[in-house]
Amino acid sequence: MLDPGSQRCFLTERMKNKLGFSNNNKKPACVYSLNKLSFNVSDRCELTVSSLTSPYEVNIRCFVVEHLIDSLPNNYVDTSKLNIPADIQLADPGFYRPSEVDLLLSAEFFFSITTSDKIELGPNKPVLQSSKLGWLVAGPVSDVDSDEDEIVRCCFTKQISQDLTRFWELEEISLPNVTKSGSDNICEQHFLDNTRRLDNGRFLVKMPLRENPETALGDSFNMAKKRFLNLETRLNKNPVLKKQYCDFIKEYEELGHLSKIDKPDFGYYAPHHAIIRDSETTKLRVVFDCSAKSSSQKSLNDIQYIGPVIQDELFDILIRFRQHKYVLSGDIQKMYRQIFLDESQRHLQLILWRDDKTKPLDVLRLNTVTYGTSSAPFLSARCLVQLANECPDKIVSEIIKHDFYYDDFLSGAESESNLRHIYELVKETLASACFPIHKFRTNCPQIFEDDCTSTQSLDLNKQASVLGLIWFPDHDTLQFSVKSLVLTVVEVCGLDFAGPFMISSKKGKGHFLVGRPMTSLPSPPVCLKNPDRYQRIEQLRQHFWQRWRNEYLAELQQRTKWRQRQKELKVGDLVVFKEENTPPLKWRLGRALHLYSGADGVCRVADFTTQKGVVRRALNRVCPLACTNDLESSSFQGGQGVNASAVKPVPEG
Repeated sequence: MLDPGSQRCFLTERMKNKLGFSNNNKKPACVYSLNKLSFNVSDRCELTVSSLTSPYEVNIRCFVVEHLIDSLPNNYVDTSKLNIPADIQLADPGFYRPSEVDLLLSAEFFFSITTSDKIELGPNKPVLQSSKLGWLVAGPVSDVDSDEDEIVRCCFTKQISQDLTRFWELEEISLPNVTKSGSDNICEQHFLDNTRRLDNGRFLVKMPLRENPETALGDSFNMAKKRFLNLETRLNKNPVLKKQYCDFIKEYEELGHLSKIDKPDFGYYAPHHAIIRDSETTKLRVVFDCSAKSSSQKSLNDIQYIGPVIQDELFDILIRFRQHKYVLSGDIQKMYRQIFLDESQRHLQLILWRDDKTKPLDVLRLNTVTYGTSSAPFLSARCLVQLANECPDKIVSEIIKHDFYYDDFLSGAESESNLRHIYELVKETLASACFPIHKFRTNCPQIFEDDCTSTQSLDLNKQASVLGLIWFPDHDTLQFSVKSLVLTVVEVCGLDFAGPFMISSKKGKGHFLVGRPMTSLPSPPVCLKNPDRYQRIEQLRQHFWQRWRNEYLAELQQRTKWRQRQKELKVGDLVVFKEENTPPLKWRLGRALHLYSGADGVCRVADFTTQKGVVRRALNRVCPLACTNDLESSSFQGGQGVNASAVKPVPEG
């Protein structure tokens, strides 16, 4: 096919393999097509095109793509009705048969191949154009009689996120645009005015402060010293932990992320402590408590702006991650510490340290954005957005903006070549700002064939944590880590909801089920006639918990007016205290300790052993819990008491 509107020549992968060409990957080039759609091409080849009718031949360079266009023409063409002269030689004698297009010649060769001769076959018929390759057939054939229905093929591809956006806009009531608050605008302008790039590309930022620290903050040295001495005592009792702590501080200093200084006239001293993580690289992390109050009852975090959330929601990133055929995840190494803090504010990040109790206390100054300051998440995310804004590649720019959740990277593509392009350019762009990315996981390890430095110490098939979920790259599945079993499932308005339950995760997987932490306080009742999608979800959630409390628990509670005699509560039975104004997961458990009978011999009050001691409650305010043996027993029927012999002992504490 000759295309005078194309700037480059293209060859299909099918034809490249048929001709026996080897891969010739170079730096990916961005190709733009209709409606400003773009894609990246890295494979290229060189070939010679020769004419079958003349000695003409030309050498061309082609971009190799998976597919050019659907078969042309759409249907078989009846050549007897076209009146093509018999004495001419066509460049493609089989033009009337639908065939795949494997080579597209650009405008560079179009005018050098075509000549001036032309034959018009009549109205609504194609034109014959002479060329050095033979006569070319081009023009309409739609009015030529055919027994088959005419098919016009036109393919438009758009990003799935844009389609979903339009879909939701049609399906729900439009909500007003969320505008930034005054403090958010202050943070944004402060970043633009006070951020610059160092000679090595690293970002240098300032903390957005609400107040002057010299007047707002008091003395923090004594508070930090007291807490360090307590920490030192604990470390001396645990030599392994102390060694890891000392190694962490030593590495911090070797990387230039802290400096030893003399005690300044003014500064904020932050206490610090260790947390142990289940990580492939760093097991111990030192966390700095910048919320510790100074003598003025204000901390460093109290006088900082927090900044707006500028990255995509966790749910959106996970949904996009699941849509890709080939996926890639990674993690920016020590993300906060790759961003330097302006020297004029470093006296606000001081810590006390010594590795031997016989030595005097040293004052260390932290030179980078610090984990524990309230503005650190905004500053780090805003640096990524700024890096994306400065990136010349639009695709990589969008990926950095929308496929990062803090330092976690989750992206993907529909082909191996595009995924390799994303991996190479994202890694290169981040490295330009001193953001090293590591801990890669993918279901397409072929993209690392030419780069072993990023994966030499990692097992690419090992399970990985993906924003609170567990991802197994070898069989490409996402899983939840559930600590305890679901106690009950009920149906609410045609939907299945589970509760109550407990899920163990630092990210809080309860958000996926109820939209907030499982221990949060109840939300105000939603009573709207025409709620939007999110208000409807809140209505269903509240409706579920109301039914769980009023119907399910009511079945466990004893009723004095039931016709059938029920079993009485026994010493040792396990119960739950029904409390109206407390979240369900906060309801206390207890075990019957002593029963008090009235003059009629009926027990209505009892003492119960709880975690916080012995309490006395009326029996109509407690619900005996149904245990496994009771549910399987034929003697247990809806709401009947619990057999004490079937209840397992509660562990002490």
